[in-house]
Amino acid sequence: MGFLYYIRDLLLEWADQQIGILGIMIAVSLFVISIVVLYFLVFLHDKKKRTKLIAQPTSEPLERKYKGLIAFMSLIRDEFLFNWDEACENDCEKFVRFLKDKCAVSWIKNNEFDKIISRESVRVTKDKNFAEIIINENKKIASLHISNGKACRIKIKQENGKFNIYLDSKERIKDLINEIEDEFFFSWDKVPGKDSERLLIFLKDNYAIGRVDGVKIDKTIDSKTIRITKDEKNLAEMTIDDKQKKAILTFNSGESHDFEIKKESKRIKIFEINKVLNKLYTERGIGQTFRAIKHHCGELEKCWLLYSKDVEDNKDVLDKYINKVSKKTVSVDFIELTDHTKVECISKIINTIYTEIINEPDLDETDVIADMTGGTAIMSCAMVLSCLDQQRDLEYVEQDTYTLIEIKENVLELAYTNKLI
Repeated sequence: MGFLYYIRDLLLEWADQQIGILGIMIAVSLFVISIVVLYFLVFLHDKKKRTKLIAQPTSEPLERKYKGLIAFMSLIRDEFLFNWDEACENDCEKFVRFLKDKCAVSWIKNNEFDKIISRESVRVTKDKNFAEIIINENKKIASLHISNGKACRIKIKQENGKFNIYLDSKERIKDLINEIEDEFFFSWDKVPGKDSERLLIFLKDNYAIGRVDGVKIDKTIDSKTIRITKDEKNLAEMTIDDKQKKAILTFNSGESHDFEIKKESKRIKIFEINKVLNKLYTERGIGQTFRAIKHHCGELEKCWLLYSKDVEDNKDVLDKYINKVSKKTVSVDFIELTDHTKVECISKIINTIYTEIINEPDLDETDVIADMTGGTAIMSCAMVLSCLDQQRDLEYVEQDTYTLIEIKENVLELAYTNKLI
């Protein structure tokens, strides 16, 4: 404002010297007009800025698949099972529970088994079945042997003077990845018809609908719903959503299950959502990254995975998973965060991906989405700040439902509205 007053005084002095009272009036008028024009220009600039920033503050399930994905690698945590000395002292109860819950050993029932306990091993047997965990003399290596050949990889760690047994989560996840496969259910166009029996057998084996004798299958006129009935009573219905993205199986009890839809030669085929994938999604942190990658497969061409030094050993797990679910159609770049504790450092790397690296595979910013789920709070903050530009889309994965959510809240608009900037 000091500058404006200075200009005003100069105008008045000039007008007084040149023209007198009339000149002063003209000078004042010119000054007022200048102020009005200046504020008008500022208003237009402000309005233009706000128009650019305005976005509906809402979040919705992500429908679109992107060609590029930027995500964080997460720490894979080994799962604590039991303390070795306590297991030996307490009649190996925790070891038995571990065999039941984690290794699917079904022959241990009602504690009807024999047990042999020593300082180096715990062994339980029943008839010809056995399960044994052994540690070496220096208590650095633990191995598990089960008669059915079930592989449960374990580790032993010395913590606070105690020797604790952990489930080797990384190797277990690798084993699960090996089990991923497409599970064809039935062809929608062949029910009722050729695939009706396949559908009924599946329902009988997996959902215990009872005897299939007398069960009838029909389809609504719009071909969007299949009804399964018996003695004129509704047992279940399967409905295709409007966008033909998934099929929903609903029983008369209210229980429901989702199935994937794939179109092949204009025919709709229903696939059971792989149970192995569901197990992988439940893995803390990295499971949500698994979910994001799986969603974009089919369109995904490039994936950038950001990692800190403490999770570097997990690169082979992500590489194995991406190759499996994408059938080796996705190119992966692992980018190390030189300092994962600083927002500025992380944000700079993300911006470099957008401004320089994405041009190499001929992608545009609008072809790429950033996932803020897998990293630490600092990493997520940096991801959000790097995607303030409306051209950069942002997503996260819900922890409970594993649903991908598109973030539509415009951070700049919120900050501007609340006078944070």
